Amino acid sequence: SDGLYYGGTTWGSGPTWLAASGTSSWTMPFAPPVETAYTVTSRATSNCGSSQVTPSVGTFTYDTTPPTSVVATTGCSNVFGGRIEGAASDTLSGVAVVRVALQRASDGYYYSGSTWGPTTTWITASGTTAWSVPFVPTVETFYTVTSQATDRSGNVQSVPGTGRFAHDLTQPQSSITATNCLDSWPGAIRGASSDAVSGVAYVQLKLQRSTDG
Repeated sequence: SDGLYYGGTTWGSGPTWLAASGTSSWTMPFAPPVETAYTVTSRATSNCGSSQVTPSVGTFTYDTTPPTSVVATTGCSNVFGGRIEGAASDTLSGVAVVRVALQRASDGYYYSGSTWGPTTTWITASGTTAWSVPFVPTVETFYTVTSQATDRSGNVQSVPGTGRFAHDLTQPQSSITATNCLDSWPGAIRGASSDAVSGVAYVQLKLQRSTDG
């Protein structure tokens, strides 16, 4: 995060060699104060005074912040691309895996990747920062997508991403109430409309009078 070196109690700009406890198996007490990547360099010195010429180098990342993920597939599936898509991110260790749960509203069942059942099932998505799950809806209903990411440090997304889309291929219907002969005018032309899945977005009218075509 800032390139500073640990001096045993404080951090400074210059490297400091600290004494470890033990020899053939050694340890050094340390509690990471900042979420970032750390580089550890070790060198050994023998009882006769010779020191390791090429020190060993190791790295680790201290990361306690959960990753995030979002669902991009929302709205209507009339232009469905054959898969559910989304994105995920993690600022330190990186996203390891994204799992997705897909539930349909018609019966509350969850998709397992091939079949549907009453138990919540998590499907492993392809990709991480950009992820996808192959899916072609066969039932006209609403579908709810839940995504949950896990980073390489093992942190699991605490508040999953969610999205909702409708698979609706059936045309809506409309009807006109005011027909036949009227001896008084009710003030408006009235009617009704319906759509079983996604609902009616709007209704348009075309009105022609017969006296002049």
